[in-house]
This record gives sequence, C-alpha cells and structure tokens, in this order.
Amino acid sequence: MSEENVEIVRGLYEAWNRGDYAAALALIDPEVDIESARHGSLAKGTYRGHPGLYQLLEDFWNQFDDRRSTVEETTPAGDEVFVSVLFRGRGRGSGIDVEMRHWHVWTLHDGRIVRWRLFSTRREALEAVGLQE
Repeated sequence: MSEENVEIVRGLYEAWNRGDYAAALALIDPEVDIESARHGSLAKGTYRGHPGLYQLLEDFWNQFDDRRSTVEETTPAGDEVFVSVLFRGRGRGSGIDVEMRHWHVWTLHDGRIVRWRLFSTRREALEAVGLQE
C-alpha cells in the first residue's frame, strides 16, 4: 500500500503541474486537513476541506508565473508519504526567478489524501513520520 500511496502523491503533483485541478481534487478527500508551518511565502495556519485547499494554493500560487513543482524525493512511512519538493516560479510582481524547497507529509486513507502537512525544514517533516536524516 505504501508504494501505491507514493504513486498517488506523485500523481497529485503531476496534475498540479499540468493545471489539471479536477484530477488533483479527485485524489484529495473533501474533508482534507491541511497544516502549514511558516515557510517563505506560505502563511502558518490550518485549513480544512477543498475550500481551505483552494485558499492555501491560491494565496501561494498567485504570487508566481511559470510555476512548477518537482518532486525530488519520496519516502513512504505507513499511511504517510514524506516528499521533498523543489518549487520554481517567477515572481508575478518582480519578474524574479524563484527557487525554493518545501517538505510535505501526506497522509492517505483508502487511496485518498486525508491530510497534508507543510514543514519549514526537512528534519521536521522527517520527524513527523518517524524518520531521521
């Protein structure tokens, strides 16, 4: 099941990158819980459900043009998947190319994403799933 979870999470990033938000939403439970630590342009907070997901993504993605997330690493841990992501985009207001790493932990149940946690550091994300660097 853990490799299936990795493929589901990879599929989510692929759908986001190609702008297929309907395909991405199909992978995410409508009652998803989202927890974001402060990281760069991301505000710290808790979001709930598809409306919360939209709010978080819109707040972040609307700051950039030509955005793309590259999955650099995935590690399954039971029902969770640790992901290291390299985000690239161009600042909408500044025109400056931006590159930043994010660390995510996705929790899945019955093949759907039920929780998404965004971390400020790789170490925090790994610890959240019981792994060490």
